[in-house]
Amino acid sequence: MNKLVLVMFLTIFLTFKGYFVSQLLLDERSMGALTVSLGIALLVSSFILLLKRGEILYALIVNAILTVILYVQYLYIGYFKTPMSLYVFLQSSNAQGMGESIFGRFHITDLLLFIDIIFLLGFYIYSKKKKLVLKNGIKKTKLLFLLVLIATIGCISLKPALMVVKGMGGELTRKYTPSSYVANYGIYGHQILDSYQFLFQNKDIVLDKKEKEEIEAFLNEKDVIKQTNIQVEEGIFKNKNIVFLQMESLQNFVINEKVEGKELTPFINGLLENSVHFNHFYPQTAEGNSSDAELLALASIYPVKEGSTFFRYPERNYPSILKELNKDGYKSFAFHGDEGSFWNRNQTYPNLGFDEYYDISSYKHADEDLVGMGLSDKFFFEETGKMLEEKEEPFVGYAISLTNHFPFTMKEEEKTLTMENELKGSLLGNYFETVHYSDQALKEMFAQMSKEKIENTVFVIYGDHNGIFNKNKAEVEKWKGKKVTDKEWLNEYSTVPFIIYNPGLEKKVINDVAGQIDIMPTVSYLMGIDEEKYVDKAFGVNLFEHQNKSIFLLKGDYGNNNVITNQGEINVYGKKEINSLDYSEKLIKSNFK
Repeated sequence: MNKLVLVMFLTIFLTFKGYFVSQLLLDERSMGALTVSLGIALLVSSFILLLKRGEILYALIVNAILTVILYVQYLYIGYFKTPMSLYVFLQSSNAQGMGESIFGRFHITDLLLFIDIIFLLGFYIYSKKKKLVLKNGIKKTKLLFLLVLIATIGCISLKPALMVVKGMGGELTRKYTPSSYVANYGIYGHQILDSYQFLFQNKDIVLDKKEKEEIEAFLNEKDVIKQTNIQVEEGIFKNKNIVFLQMESLQNFVINEKVEGKELTPFINGLLENSVHFNHFYPQTAEGNSSDAELLALASIYPVKEGSTFFRYPERNYPSILKELNKDGYKSFAFHGDEGSFWNRNQTYPNLGFDEYYDISSYKHADEDLVGMGLSDKFFFEETGKMLEEKEEPFVGYAISLTNHFPFTMKEEEKTLTMENELKGSLLGNYFETVHYSDQALKEMFAQMSKEKIENTVFVIYGDHNGIFNKNKAEVEKWKGKKVTDKEWLNEYSTVPFIIYNPGLEKKVINDVAGQIDIMPTVSYLMGIDEEKYVDKAFGVNLFEHQNKSIFLLKGDYGNNNVITNQGEINVYGKKEINSLDYSEKLIKSNFK
């Protein structure tokens, strides 16, 4: 065997694997993904020609490193439908908690990605035993390396050159969706450009006078219409307690739904009798997932485009509703059944206005009641209810559930919903099991609080993000016994609940389109916070006074570009949406100065 054969072997396998992972995100075949993958594979393989020894070991190490990177991307893309950025990859404190969710996707066929490594490892061991020395296979090695290098540059630059020829030179490094780099340059190219952005573009900025005026005008001139459907008095809950309940992966389509005659969310359904229920309400999280939901709900600002805002900018002076309530004598407490470092909450929460944070270490005997990623919802809500009952009023509670998290696995003895049909054991069936369990667990929290405490508290219940996605549509279609179009999926199955409950409220169901960005100004209105204290800081609107003409979804780097109108029509991003994201990121990067 000579060096040229090894170069070809390594190039072919790295190109194939890189292109394969790239295509997981793309609807059409991408020439750019193929040529750039080939060019980069050829580049790293060509150095074998210059080595005088250790060529097989070099090929083995390079192949192993790139394959591990590709496989992590493969698993991440399979779960989130977006490529992993370096910001997310370096959030190592999340690795333990997310391990079951992401690596739960492992399948025995995944080993095909590693088959060439196994072959190289075997060949390396054989070569050491036989003391094999690879031949050059060609006399002018340096000339061959130069020719390969030229070919490499040609492959990598082909797509950019064509873009320039077509007058698209300004689009070379612009990223409109998470898949933009992948479509143009493949997964290897995405990794390189993403790393460049991480190393050189993650900087604080200083806004000039013109930028400040533009943002201020944008926040004060929202494109909305006057609300005529809802009549709820301003400040109705002034001086009352408030408890935010951020429910993991809870989608709106399970509310009031039955399986085999059994309600999936009987307790929440009961709360609706004294609630305002926004049932056309959308999650707007990005790469920060659950932590983004917290940012949206408390500060009414969109998360950054890359990575988790909580990790990148934990020290910012976020303009949250907690800080306004704290000025009125409220104490704010956060509760979560995971490690305090998960999503960097222990660093960010003080800057959102929380006075205390109770993580898994704050719960006695927590190690005896774990389900999935952390504390079981039953134990978590029961103990949290006890703690809230003891808090001096007025207070803010912020409880984040956990059990209803992908892959929705539970012990048989913990299940509270039994199914006998084809749903049993399916992803959708498992989701229904954990939804029902979390609903019944929430009931335990209310059971620990006195009637007087509940009457003096407003509960804000919302889902953080989806658990069942478009990729799982076939299971929903089988369950429903009908086809579901993509438009129907966005309008009927991609929403999460937003419920405001208090025993003194009259039942109202609101069909206006809204998003998590609207929680803070809407709740501020109910709590009697003067509008002037939040209107020029919030990107969302008070849903009791305004109707959105449309809202938009975020995914990774705001990739789906879906704008959903109040009539249920689906459009793509326009100037308003792009400005919203640009201005919110500028505010975060400038520390709101």
